[in-house]
Parts: sequence; C-alpha cells; structure tokens
Amino acid sequence: SLWTDRYRPKRFIDLLGDERVHRSALLWLKEWDMCVFRGTSKANAAAEMKRDRLAWQAPDPWGRPQEKVLLLSGPPGLGKTTLAHVVARQAGYQVLEINASDDRTGRVVEERIRNALDSQALTTGAASGRKGKAKSHEEGRNRPTCVIVDEIDGAAAGGESSFVKTLVKLITEGSTLRKPGSNQARPLLRPIICICNDLYAPVLRPLRPLAKIVRFTPPTSAMLVKRLRTICESEELTTENKHLSLLVEVAEGDLRSCLNTLQFIKRNGSTVDAEAIRSSALGQKDTGTSSSQVLNRIFKKPPRKRGAPGASGVGVDERYVARIVRDVQTSGEYEKISQGCFENYLTASGTNAEALPRIVDALDWIWLYDQLDHRLRSEREYELLAYVPFAFVAWYPLFSSQVPNPVELPKTDYEASHFARVMYLHRQAHQEVADAFAGSIPQNLKALFTGTNVVTELLPLLNRVVAPDLKPVNSQIVKTDEKARLTRLVNTMITTSLTFALDKSEDGQLSYKLDPPIDVFVHFDGKRASDIAPGRFAVRQMILREVRFPAFLLSFDARVLT
Repeated sequence: SLWTDRYRPKRFIDLLGDERVHRSALLWLKEWDMCVFRGTSKANAAAEMKRDRLAWQAPDPWGRPQEKVLLLSGPPGLGKTTLAHVVARQAGYQVLEINASDDRTGRVVEERIRNALDSQALTTGAASGRKGKAKSHEEGRNRPTCVIVDEIDGAAAGGESSFVKTLVKLITEGSTLRKPGSNQARPLLRPIICICNDLYAPVLRPLRPLAKIVRFTPPTSAMLVKRLRTICESEELTTENKHLSLLVEVAEGDLRSCLNTLQFIKRNGSTVDAEAIRSSALGQKDTGTSSSQVLNRIFKKPPRKRGAPGASGVGVDERYVARIVRDVQTSGEYEKISQGCFENYLTASGTNAEALPRIVDALDWIWLYDQLDHRLRSEREYELLAYVPFAFVAWYPLFSSQVPNPVELPKTDYEASHFARVMYLHRQAHQEVADAFAGSIPQNLKALFTGTNVVTELLPLLNRVVAPDLKPVNSQIVKTDEKARLTRLVNTMITTSLTFALDKSEDGQLSYKLDPPIDVFVHFDGKRASDIAPGRFAVRQMILREVRFPAFLLSFDARVLT
C-alpha cells in the first residue's frame, strides 16, 4: 500500500500542523451536539442556547451554531481534507465527501447533499451519536452524516442554480420554526464542511458571510522532520535529521511528496542520504533540485579521495561542472540562484584585495545572465534558455573552495518579493471588503462615490462616524444630545448596510467587529487613528440592538398581519 494512505492521520492527536486550527475546527463541529446528538425538543434546545448566548441575540430554534458552515482555506497539500475527515469521525459522524469541481451544478446539492442529510434527520440524536461511538459496523452506519465539500472554489459560478447559491439556499432556508400545515422547507440539521484553496474566489462571496472561516498555515520544518523520523524508524530506514531536512526542503514542505520519495528509496535500499534523495526519480520529477543545493555546489568543491581515478586531473571538475549544469536546469529558479551568487561571493573563501580580477569576471557573468533574462522575457527568444546555466557555472572556478563556509539563501530581493506577495493578498482581501460595501450602499451614494473614491473619501470618514464617543448605558436613559448622536449613527448604519458581528479571539475574548470590516482601511499595522474612538464591547452591543430594532418591528408587524 502507499505510505500516504498507511500513515494518513486517523485520530485527532495524529494531526500535523497548527493545533489552534485543529481545535477551532473540532470546536465548531462540537457546537452541533445540541442539535444532532442530544435529541431534546426544539423548545428546550432554544432555551439552553439562550442561556449560553448574549441576551439580545435571538437563539437558534434548533440549537445550531451561529455559523452553519465551516470553510477551511489554504494552499494545497496542507491536510485540509484530512483534518475534515478526522474531526468528523472524532465528533461521531459518518462522512459524505463531494468534490465541487467535478459536481458543479446545484442539482448535486438537491439530490446528494439534501438527501444524505435528510436520511439521518429523523434518527434519534442520542442513539446515533453517543451510543453510535461503538466500534460495530452497524452502529457506524447509523451515525449522522457530515458532508465535506472539497474544492468548492472550483464550482461553477453564475445563475440561480449554481452549486454555491443552491448550497447557500439550503443553509439559510427553514431557519425559523415551521407553522403547522406550512410548506416551509426543512432546516439544515447536520454540519457541512467546505474546503477551498482560494478563500477570496468570487464564487465564494455569498458563502463567506455564513461560514466560520479557518485558515491553514504550513507546518514548520521541524514538525515535518519529526514526523518523517518516526516513519523512517517504523519502516527500518537509516537516516539523519539533516537528510530529512533536505528532503523537506526539496519537497517544499509537501508531506505527501516526502512520503512518496521515502517509499521509492525503501524499494532500492535502507539508507536515506543526500545522494539517495537526489537520485530518486520520483523526487526529481516532483520537485527538482532546490536553489540552496545549487548554491552549495557552486561555492563548495567536492572532497577528493586520495588515489581515486582522475583525482589529480581535470576530469573530476569537468564531471562536477556538468552536474552543476544539470542541477541548475532542474531547479529552474534562475533569478534566485543569481541573487544567491551575488550575495555570497564577497564572503566566499579567498575573497580579498587580490581577488579583484575574479570579482570583475563574476560581475561580467551576472551581466550576461541579466541580458539573457531580458531577451527571454521581452523578446521571447527561448532558444537562449540553454545558455543560462553556464552564467552560473562560471562562478565555480572563480569562488569554489573546500573550506567549509556557510552559503546563505538570498534575502534582500526575496524578502521584498515575499513582502510584495503578502501585500497582494492583503490588497485582494481589502478589495473584497470594498466591493462588498459598495454593493450594499444606496444608489445616490453610488453616484457620488465610484471606484477608488469609496476607499479614499467615503470609508475613512464613515469609520469616524460609526465610532462615536458614547457611554455604555441604556439607550432609554441617555442624554438628549447623546440620544440624537445615537439616532444619527443608527440611521447611517442602516443606510449603508453596516452592522456589528460577534467575534471570538484565540484567547476566548468576545468583541464586536464591523461587518463588512471597513475599518481595515484606517488601521495600519494593528494601530488605529488617534481620532477614532476604540470600539468598546458594551457600546457596540447597544448600537447593534438599536440597528436591529427596526427590522424586528417589521418582522413583528408581518407576523401580526398574517
């Protein structure tokens, strides 16, 4: 069997990565226990939920959590699907997995998801959940269903019958108690876990406000090395931590690729070293050679064994140069290698005043690489690509040495590049916030503020309007001037469709956040402007109560009329 299947985590304690992410996902799933497992009446469930929630919040009549969907996001290969399966089994569910990229239409939601959830809707919670945790196959089949929707950001967008819009309809309909004889749809009584790579894909826009979002981060290299070390000991593979660190680097932190490479090495021997990793066909096919390996080969001469053939001639160097050419080509990170050469040559062994001619030659080779790179990018002269590795091979006779000298990866340009990528993600997220706000304001404001004017002119002032310096007292006993300010604030928030959403920090502290979070445009590095009052919990709770009161009156009048 494949090692990726053999060593796939099956228990919660086997999961690899950020434990806070794992606990957050499991905690959300456990919030469904009242609805799924306890089997209490709707009235008792609502009363119990009311004791746990704030007084102003309307409790869910079915005892469900506030967010009805869990949305796991992060790059591929981090274990999002594995986490979803593990926490579902841990919480006492059987799993139905659907790939939204393959099943793109809303018909799948109606036929497969709803049927799977409805088939278990009438089972007794306590019988199918708490008692269902026995090991028997029959009891396992009677467990309630948890639906896992993988690659939901790949679902087709557009149209009222699209996958995501039909899923949103399934989540939102039937949220209130049904009247006898009414045709109201059945509510969602089972959890749904959605998995995506791109959290801000346009197709997910209607789903994000309804979901609890959990973002994945890559596990550290030390975590991966420790797990691989345990697997190697179990499979009787001899290795060292430095070689496992090399494997993690070559695989770019992808644990599945690491396991596939180790299984390939196991078929041919029992030792995992640098040579075995480099010669592994599977490893080279998946990832190639890393830029750090290439830089080490450029600046370090291989040790020569006494009496070995060609030890005193040039044959060894010729073979080594050919190897450098191959490694540069398989790496493909030409820009990173170029920056690494430029940042390491001054610290190379033998670099002194007498090395000035060698430095001039090396800079000429850097100039050649720049010219080749420019022609490749601007003129599309791809036949020049075969000459690029030799611009780096020329550094080997100039600066290579057998003296151990640490070679460092380039920092300056790639720190700036990393910063640029982070800023791009922030800009993308902020654009989503601006679009969500612009789509909810009335037409007269849309005519006045268009494009970037919304961010540069409207939102900075609006943030100051919705952050008044009010005292957290009962709205019925506030002073006249403060009552007028509160009324203007409530009218402004209703007009611009702004509200406050309850949020819980990692340490369990509750706070109210603007929804949409337009304050991101006036907060820089976690600091707010001095003329914007801090958002105190009690004040925002009072404001939110006033914002929701008109909607409550409308719904009350509608019930009276019917």
